[in-house]
Amino acid sequence: MFVYNHKRTLTIENTVIKWLCMPRGQNLHRVRQPKEVRLKQLGLNTPLKPGERSVLVRVRLHEPWAKRLLEMTPQERGEVFMAGVEALQGR
Repeated sequence: MFVYNHKRTLTIENTVIKWLCMPRGQNLHRVRQPKEVRLKQLGLNTPLKPGERSVLVRVRLHEPWAKRLLEMTPQERGEVFMAGVEALQGR
């Protein structure tokens, strides 16, 4: 008779066998792409600095402005955003 329990063991005819369970993420290093490749896929050529964060935001713009925004690097978009926020606060 087979009996499974919550402690990840299998009991077969009064003999306890431990399941060989691999901890989550154990093989991640085998399938995960290098950091440089992952950054490039996100559109980042350099790693984030301490305190920086990459976010996705939806913005409604006229077509020419949207085109210009998409042509910028993520760093340039961040600088433009911060300049705009500072300009709005300075009003």
